[in-house]
Amino acid sequence: MGQGSKATIKSEDPLKYFTLQEKLGEGSYGSVYKAIRNSDGLVVAIKQVPIDEDIEDLRQEIEVMKECSSDFITSYYGTYFKGVEEIWIVMEYCAAGSLADIMCVLDRP
Repeated sequence: MGQGSKATIKSEDPLKYFTLQEKLGEGSYGSVYKAIRNSDGLVVAIKQVPIDEDIEDLRQEIEVMKECSSDFITSYYGTYFKGVEEIWIVMEYCAAGSLADIMCVLDRP
């Protein structure tokens, strides 16, 4: 990740590109939804994060996700502003749930 590198956050309305399905979870960071990418029907996960925290911290988190590429890490597809109050982070959908869900099923700490 370069010194001057900045994560690009698209200003287009994400609802033009994605159709929200069901809510998968909620936490202090915001909510995660299952969604469909309209162009090809790909199932994705969308993390909706309120912009009440430092935007630079969010940009850094997004930049790290963009740089990570592994079969063991969910893929990052893009980021959108949803109005002026929310950022939508689009990621690969993991049907098995979160890592915490999987650990629970496997009965591991």
